[in-house]
Amino acid sequence: MTRAFLRTLFGAMLIGFALSATAAESAAYPNKPIRIVVPAGAGGALDITTRVIAEKMSDYLRQPIAVENRPGGELLVGTRYVLGAKRDGYTLLAQADGFTAVPSLRNDAGYDPLKDFKGIGLMLRAAQVMYTTTGSSFNSAKEYVAKASAEPGRLSFAHGGRGSPMHLSGIQFVYKTGLNIIEVPYNGTAAAYPDIAAGRVDMMFGGYDSGISYIRSNKMKALAVTGDKRLDTLPGVPTLKEQGIDLSYYFWLGLFAPSGTPPEVINRLSEALQYALKQQDVLDRYKTSGAEVVNLTPEQFTSFLKDEVSHVESVVTALKIEKK
Repeated sequence: MTRAFLRTLFGAMLIGFALSATAAESAAYPNKPIRIVVPAGAGGALDITTRVIAEKMSDYLRQPIAVENRPGGELLVGTRYVLGAKRDGYTLLAQADGFTAVPSLRNDAGYDPLKDFKGIGLMLRAAQVMYTTTGSSFNSAKEYVAKASAEPGRLSFAHGGRGSPMHLSGIQFVYKTGLNIIEVPYNGTAAAYPDIAAGRVDMMFGGYDSGISYIRSNKMKALAVTGDKRLDTLPGVPTLKEQGIDLSYYFWLGLFAPSGTPPEVINRLSEALQYALKQQDVLDRYKTSGAEVVNLTPEQFTSFLKDEVSHVESVVTALKIEKK
């Protein structure tokens, strides 16, 4: 045998061993603890939901799953951290719907949601509620639109920062109605609620869980819900579509892995996620908080993400929202 032939044979053997080792590792997945990075602080919807789901996924996979908070940079710190992680399924990312919008809104996003990550599936989705102060003159979304149309540039809406659910639902409301209303940004969602309750800002879209205490204390009222149907927890509040506004919006939370993670690992994680979403205590928890389960395969979730990116880009372009 020639030396060239031996070198070629040896190289082929090494490649074969490497591929075999990778395949064996994937087949045995998971054989060590997994961690899910939450790019937000503890106590929020993303953190709490991830911990609930991680516990159930851990039961299914028979491996510990740790939830690690890496907040900062409006969710960018944790997201970029996972982007740089090993593509073996042991470091995952939990993210919210702003994940698909941020690259269209910020110059420094540092990631492409479709190219840099692989979707595992949705953890939940939830319609938003359109809130105003109890003392406002309008009692429905339709009345708000009528007043804003009659007085362009006078009414306002609050949101918790670019790419937040409050922001995304708000700009899509503007896009669908063509209203000229003032955008009032806050540093986080929690800061906006007291100003809505006090009437300093006219309206905002927010989560049921976050606003229900204000409704119960008679400080705010609900004008509409953004889903395709009324919330079981707010049966007397009509949808936007019922009021003639052609908008359906859902806040969602999902699980991701860095692109390049083996397909069999993605599928295994998807199985674990679907198991978690079928547990009765999870379903009960979602029902009381106004959330719901949507079972999507990784392929269906990828298609969903493509639609989300395309829709946000069209809204941003139509409203001439500049990147910052």
